[in-house]
Amino acid sequence: MMCGAFKITFIAATIFASCAHAQKAEPLLRTKQQCTTVSQLAGSIMELRQMGEPMQNLIMNDDGEYSSKETNRLVLLAYEEPRFSTVKGVKTSIQDFSNEAFRHCYAQGRSG
Repeated sequence: MMCGAFKITFIAATIFASCAHAQKAEPLLRTKQQCTTVSQLAGSIMELRQMGEPMQNLIMNDDGEYSSKETNRLVLLAYEEPRFSTVKGVKTSIQDFSNEAFRHCYAQGRSG
């Protein structure tokens, strides 16, 4: 299911291009908008994890760029979580993972 890997690559590239541009102006401060975008990426990763997408399809080549490192960090964290068989369990896991990614991003930006 390579469309999952393409989806993650596209989302990650979009997210981190905007983050890199914003970091030039505010290197230590992550905005609500940036963290919302990271949260959306996390939700997409967890959705694919819950659908059974193989982890190796989501890991990006480690080119040393922030985008691939952050995406791979989220993939590793997502695959530490269990898969659920109920619709409610899947939805809850996606929402919780997305919320935690936002919390981590926003707190990290505030601690400078």
